[in-house]
Amino acid sequence: LNPLVRPTRKSPLLATDADKAEYASCLARVGATEEAIDILKPLEGEKLPEVWFYESHALISQWQYHEAIPLLERYVRSQNISEYQRLLGQLNLASALVYERRHVEADRLLEELFKETLRQKLKFFEGIALHLSAVNALLRKQFSEAERYLDEEEKLLGNSNSIEEFFL
Repeated sequence: LNPLVRPTRKSPLLATDADKAEYASCLARVGATEEAIDILKPLEGEKLPEVWFYESHALISQWQYHEAIPLLERYVRSQNISEYQRLLGQLNLASALVYERRHVEADRLLEELFKETLRQKLKFFEGIALHLSAVNALLRKQFSEAERYLDEEEKLLGNSNSIEEFFL
């Protein structure tokens, strides 16, 4: 995608904003986060909400959760994403809120996520929400509550052979 994102006179092909966003996402995944952010900044998230999601991930990879939160909030409010994308965005937003110790907001969002993941039978997402709730409780020194969340997570994902089971 580099020739499309950075066209030359010899190769005047132009990338779409979606192409640029996807390219930036890949750059962020391999550690070129500053370059990724530079590509994403001029793109319009209103038209392409993935821009907000990809930029938030680039910021999170640099431990800049505070800066990622407004992007994730815009992303999950967008009318141009699927329900699955919204849930994924909400899980990422909840994670950022927990990291920033915005416990009340995180609890509220995680409670919504429990209901929705249970309704849709999305066990993997439910497990992530339980794990985030446990971390949120630990940060508040509510150890028995954290243990309860971890026990629920273990019942749900205990034999999944996933990376989440490893962290559990």
